[in-house]
Amino acid sequence: MIHKLLYKTLNRLSSDLDKIYGEYLDDEALILEISFGFGLNTYVTLSRINERSRLISIDLSYENIKIFSRFFVDKFYEGLLEFIVADAKNLPFREGSFNVVVSHTTVHHIDNVIKALKEMSRVLKNNGRMIIIDLVPSIFFSIDSVHRKENLLKSMMKIRRYIDKVMNVVDEKIGRIFYYVVAEKS
Repeated sequence: MIHKLLYKTLNRLSSDLDKIYGEYLDDEALILEISFGFGLNTYVTLSRINERSRLISIDLSYENIKIFSRFFVDKFYEGLLEFIVADAKNLPFREGSFNVVVSHTTVHHIDNVIKALKEMSRVLKNNGRMIIIDLVPSIFFSIDSVHRKENLLKSMMKIRRYIDKVMNVVDEKIGRIFYYVVAEKS
């Protein structure tokens, strides 16, 4: 039962991601992914870019990258993908380096959301896009302290307030499980 629900959720999620990325990822883009995680977002992003684009995926955990990156060896050798151990609150990139910064179900895990958002904005080029996808505050995800409804709500509110101050919202949607915000840096 749980496996069926998980499969259905992941299938729906990858379909939603594909639609969002199909609309908001450009050809010849340099994309920064905040947190490699298990690689689902990486997989969908790579399926949407061409050989003129490049994805740099960061994660705090070297072990995580080591374990899951093996599924993307071909993309790594093709020059489409690079992995870097880095912290979203202190990105090792120059200002204005990326066309797109993507964060998928990550921001609520970061202890200083505003600092991470400032860093994401800093490395984004003018007119670049920030795509944030995260969990809707729901009792369903109250499995631990990070996923409690009140923590997800705080994170969601911080994201929205920050983006409203410094960027232009292009698109947004709140679904049953996930929400997303697409914003452009002006």
